[in-house]
Amino acid sequence: MSHRIRPAGSRRESGSIVMAMLAIIVIGGLVAITFAEVRQSQLTVRRDRSWTASIQAADAGAQQALTYLITTEPVDDNVTATGLGLNTTTNDGTFEWTANRVITGLWEVRATGTVQGVSRVVEVTISRGLLFRMAAFGDVEVIFQGNTQGDSYDSSAGDGLQTFNGMVGSNGNLELLGASTSVDGIWEFGPDAGCTQGCTSGPLYSSATPIDVQGIYDDLVAQAAIDCPDGAVDGNYETVDSSGTADLTGDLTAGTIYCLNEMSINGDFDVIGNSTANPAVVYIFTNGVLAPVGVSQRGLDSFIDANCLGCDGGPPSDSGGESKANPPEPGGLVLNVLNGDVEVKVGGEYAMVIMAPKSNCKKASGDATLYGSMFCGSISSGAGAFEVHYDDRLDDSGTGDYDIVGYREEVGSSTSFS
Repeated sequence: MSHRIRPAGSRRESGSIVMAMLAIIVIGGLVAITFAEVRQSQLTVRRDRSWTASIQAADAGAQQALTYLITTEPVDDNVTATGLGLNTTTNDGTFEWTANRVITGLWEVRATGTVQGVSRVVEVTISRGLLFRMAAFGDVEVIFQGNTQGDSYDSSAGDGLQTFNGMVGSNGNLELLGASTSVDGIWEFGPDAGCTQGCTSGPLYSSATPIDVQGIYDDLVAQAAIDCPDGAVDGNYETVDSSGTADLTGDLTAGTIYCLNEMSINGDFDVIGNSTANPAVVYIFTNGVLAPVGVSQRGLDSFIDANCLGCDGGPPSDSGGESKANPPEPGGLVLNVLNGDVEVKVGGEYAMVIMAPKSNCKKASGDATLYGSMFCGSISSGAGAFEVHYDDRLDDSGTGDYDIVGYREEVGSSTSFS
């Protein structure tokens, strides 16, 4: 009887092969997992680098837009990098931007940067210097109780025809009451702004970025330190020295800087040589501007004409029927108020620019007219008509180079590769 002999160790060898195969599978899985983790890490690093680089590319687009606005004053209200044929490549990727004019001297730019399939978007607000760009602006609020007219004309044209740039705006609340109130436009600046009453008095516009009033005030203080290094050396001004304590009275002179403690307009006056290109510039350091109610310096005529001796016509008109034969040039007198309020006399006509970023600008009940522009901490007027006639010539008054005054990244703007 024969026996089949099993080779020695064959069972152990069979088990070893199984174990080896299991080891290979396990090791292969670990290698695959490791490779996947390494690949994911590479993608994460790559995306992180692209994420950072894409915002830099978007910033490059915003800077290119700023440079373009500084070197070229566009005629069109909407311009794009592509439309201008500009180079929009960086070392790592590309960018694109679109600039939209909000109002004269104020632009909003949307710039997109893309690197390795990752895109991010920034929105910047670009403004040109201390530009008097609106008929009336109040940082905290603008409240008109009586009938208000906000319109515009171009004093350089000499015809007084309406040009439809008489805008009213605020970073906060806007209330335009009065059945006959009419303005060329209502502007809401920033997330806290809102027109709550009289919002159909003119076209309603909005900007995502508030006006940087603190920055404008800081610039004003810095300029005052240059123009009036010794402070209010000219003391107190009264048009007519009714108090017997005035340090300065009468007419002012173009091209002269006045450094005052306070200013009281209690009678008619003019700016000798009045010119927007060479204005009389007044700094008020302490007590603001007071145009007293009920003061008359012209007999039966209760009006005060402040730099407005020729203001005897009607408001600007789109037909010319009420146009002024010789419209005033308010840019020839600039009042820079660092402290104190501005109180406007009822029954007065004023041709001037009022820059008072921290002041309450107030008009009592009754009628008053301002030719020019007012930029205040807040604006309020009582019952009665208040006409504000903006002069388009102020577009070129008090200007400097464009600068970025607002910046934010658009939320949810990023896209990425897979």
